[in-house]
Amino acid sequence: MRKENDAIKKRLNSQIQDLRRQVVTKQAFDKSELMNEISRTKKELAFANKKLHHKRSEGAVGSGHGKEGADLDDIHNSIKLIETINIEKKHLQDENEDLKSKISELMNDRSQFYQPSESAVQMEPIGAAQNDQR
Repeated sequence: MRKENDAIKKRLNSQIQDLRRQVVTKQAFDKSELMNEISRTKKELAFANKKLHHKRSEGAVGSGHGKEGADLDDIHNSIKLIETINIEKKHLQDENEDLKSKISELMNDRSQFYQPSESAVQMEPIGAAQNDQR
């Protein structure tokens, strides 16, 4: 029984450590991925702004309708990118919460094995009973 408990403790400890590693590395990875995504979007926005500024600086040779269409397309693209980033962020936050709940469940399971029950305290070791009979 004790060996089984020790085996279960060992297994739960390793699972908890794995989940902790996953959470820590996932948070760092997610943060770096989001920062890369943000910097990429900023560069795209800066490029779009430069392109827009360049078109405006060429002069009002064409009709105003072409510039408005390009502006709307740029705004639409920016909004789509922001929505995509927000959806990805929400997904990553949900996944992070799931991992945290798994860790807490495993910690609760582990704490059940570490708390001595009253029946275990009252029981005598097997060798002690044999020594008293001699």
